[in-house]
Amino acid sequence: MVALKVPPEFEPELPEKVRRVLWKDMGRNDAARWKEYRIELEREVERRKRKAALRWERRKPVTQTPKTETPERTTHDFPYLTSSDIPKDGFRRATIIRPPEVTETKWGKRYRIALEFEDGDKRRWSMNDTTFWNLSDNYGTKASEWIGKRMELKVKHFRIQGKDVTGIVGEPVK
Repeated sequence: MVALKVPPEFEPELPEKVRRVLWKDMGRNDAARWKEYRIELEREVERRKRKAALRWERRKPVTQTPKTETPERTTHDFPYLTSSDIPKDGFRRATIIRPPEVTETKWGKRYRIALEFEDGDKRRWSMNDTTFWNLSDNYGTKASEWIGKRMELKVKHFRIQGKDVTGIVGEPVK
């Protein structure tokens, strides 16, 4: 089978009738070549769909923590982590001790995570999107795989809606 180079004016979004008219205007009335073009076009559409599905898989959120019958310490039992807990111009290393709990806020989904620092201090932290994507890229999208993984927490200065804000960003330790 000969691979046809699809001209730019033949994008898959064009309706069938328009493509057929454009095809005939170019002097290509051969039915066999039209059939080859249609097959090539369908392959291109399928390739784009697969690519979009892979992008969607990457955006898949972390699975929620399953509910258990036995009362267990949850992330809510630990005090919140604040930027004052991390040294200025430095970082603090922590280990993830629980999978993230998904909470719905007025800003959208937030992932609350429980951390244990090297000195034994345990804190909870609602991680930002930057940290979430850093962790999911390095440790996978399954929350159960994050337990026991280490990360560095740093204080960063952001400008959000015209205001200077201090926030915490986590980066995986390799």
